[in-house]
Amino acid sequence: MSLLIVRGSHADVIADVVPPLLPPTGEVPSRTPMEFVLKSTTFLEWVRAVSRLAYQSNKDEDKKYAVEGMSVTGALNLLVQMIPDTGNSLASTPNANVLCRIPFLEVLNGERIENAIHALVCTDILRNRIPSLSVFRTEKGYLGFGDEAVVPGDTIATLNGLSSPAILRRNATGNWRLFGPCFVVGMMLGELESVKLQEEDFRIE
Repeated sequence: MSLLIVRGSHADVIADVVPPLLPPTGEVPSRTPMEFVLKSTTFLEWVRAVSRLAYQSNKDEDKKYAVEGMSVTGALNLLVQMIPDTGNSLASTPNANVLCRIPFLEVLNGERIENAIHALVCTDILRNRIPSLSVFRTEKGYLGFGDEAVVPGDTIATLNGLSSPAILRRNATGNWRLFGPCFVVGMMLGELESVKLQEEDFRIE
């Protein structure tokens, strides 16, 4: 068995996960984007689950996010716009051509999604983005997305040579399995450089 030894640091631990909207082999129904939003029970359940994850079921409250000066709603809006197209690498900046604001807090508060003012969901997000990724919340309160196989307890680490954080899981041998890069609002633009994280060697199988 070959091992890859990479220097890096523990950044956080995944506390809770909302699985992908559809299984990796699933397909979004061939409807218009708004039809899908208004009529898909699966999509509404996904929005409610992400809302509960992000707001911790505190209705009518747009809580402060883990990053100073940002709200949970702001973090969610940024998160949705940063989800990459299938097959593309994680983006480092929002896609200015994507207009998408899913009314997470309104849905959590019981508002019908078709009555939310900005229920605009792009075709590429529905078809190529949201279905294949898990959304997670970390122990420190950060929101992010990553591989469909991530589970609570997985580690978010910064690895030397990677521009994005990575998701790792320790196995029975004490080594690590890599579940690919992830996007975490508040960890992508060098914010962790001001935090002194202890470095170590990750032995990745």
